[in-house]
Amino acid sequence: ELKRSSFIIGKLIGNFVLLILPFVIPFLLGLLLVSVSTGVEFNTEDWARIGLILLASVLYLLTFYSMGMMVSSIVSRPAVSFLILLMLWVLFIGIIPRAAVLTAQTLEPVPPLEEVRMQFFSEFGGAQDGFMQSIRGEIVELFDLIKEAQRTQDPNIGARIQAKQQEMQEGIMDAYQEFTNRMQSRGEEIARQQGLKQDRQNELAVNISRLTSPAAAFTFASNNLARTGVYSSDNEFKENVKAQLERFAEYGDDYLRNNPQDFQGAGIGVTASDHSAVYPDTQSFIKESLGESLMESLMDFAAMTVLSLILMAVAFMAFLRYDVR
Repeated sequence: ELKRSSFIIGKLIGNFVLLILPFVIPFLLGLLLVSVSTGVEFNTEDWARIGLILLASVLYLLTFYSMGMMVSSIVSRPAVSFLILLMLWVLFIGIIPRAAVLTAQTLEPVPPLEEVRMQFFSEFGGAQDGFMQSIRGEIVELFDLIKEAQRTQDPNIGARIQAKQQEMQEGIMDAYQEFTNRMQSRGEEIARQQGLKQDRQNELAVNISRLTSPAAAFTFASNNLARTGVYSSDNEFKENVKAQLERFAEYGDDYLRNNPQDFQGAGIGVTASDHSAVYPDTQSFIKESLGESLMESLMDFAAMTVLSLILMAVAFMAFLRYDVR
């Protein structure tokens, strides 16, 4: 006599093998054709990434297969089972990912860009008024000195006026430098705070989506492993840009100190110099290691695995209790 537990385990394994074979075989044949016909060579890390993407695909199929088995074990009518599974598919594919974004926008709001601009320009106007006030004071002192020169015959008044003009120019330049530095620092701080808020919102939306939707978990896992993930590659790109800007600035300072003649007379008559040594290497500009990609994908693998096990357990228990009469 065949036990129910043995029957349901054999049914789960057998049907799933039949499900994934039509997927795995074309996948492997496609890899073979790509490597043979196009001459594309995969290194060890590439094969590891491909294997992990294949594993993520198998887990994704297992999740929906387990869901189908669970609903079929609970519902007796095939038509009702089909409608429930269709509704679950729409829920996991279309509704939950969008709801995760809306939830994150509510829990971690990010001020709109126009509001941030208005805040910056408001502070800019106040700083500009202070800068103009300091210039106005310097100009008033200079005009007072000129009026004094018109009233008196002081032979040293010309030298005093000239000294005052020089002092005024230096004061204006110092005030302007302070003003620009202050506004630049403030602008960078506002941009940094805006970026942090946006990153927190994005991270919350991703985590909610990956934990509640197997489709989202599979998308994030496969994209991260393929090094096309939005947030992982974006952070890597920002770090590379920051390092490259620092390299440009350091190179420019060194070049200015060693070649002052290139900056005299607006460079007229100066032979063009070769600066290609500081150009970024586009082949290695964005590089994310396999370990980093895998760490970004672990939660996605865990979410699909846990959900599959839960659905399988429910399907198994429902089948054991099913009344064949």
